[in-house]
Amino acid sequence: HCCCSVIRPTVGMRFKGSDRNKQIAVRFANVVSLASNSPTDNIVCNGSRSFFAAFSRCFPDLTRDPKDPNPANATGITIIEMNKSLAAAGFKIIRKREHVAGASKFAKRGARHWRHRRWLNPKDSRDISQLNTSLADLHKSFPETRSIVADDIINTLTDIISRGDGNTSDGSCMSDADDAPA
Repeated sequence: HCCCSVIRPTVGMRFKGSDRNKQIAVRFANVVSLASNSPTDNIVCNGSRSFFAAFSRCFPDLTRDPKDPNPANATGITIIEMNKSLAAAGFKIIRKREHVAGASKFAKRGARHWRHRRWLNPKDSRDISQLNTSLADLHKSFPETRSIVADDIINTLTDIISRGDGNTSDGSCMSDADDAPA
């Protein structure tokens, strides 16, 4: 009878993101965004314009696909774990009604957004200064994040904002009125 100290995943065993990776994810969300008083500044919780999309692009080794039975990083976080960590850290969620693209009628669905948050604007020198300061703090607290530099984050933000899917050119999200059909 052998006693092994290594726990091997078995069928039905779930992987869990590490607390450290969750902490890094929350700090990252604060690096790439700012709190806002504007009711139109909201960042989607899911999809290609979410905090998780930016985080997984910048730190793929700290994330994991929950559907992968043998993830390369068993302690990486999923989008659900990141969103729960952000909510626990005080980020506020709203359900925003949006037009469903391609629908034959003006269909609406509820999409979750982070309320009163906006992406840093890569074209604004004050936002870039804030990014550099926040990123230096992230690197100091979490040395494993030093592989990412400000230019990588600026490129990620530029890509997310340029998609246009509900983001204005300054990085804030459009209001519901902007989504209504003409």
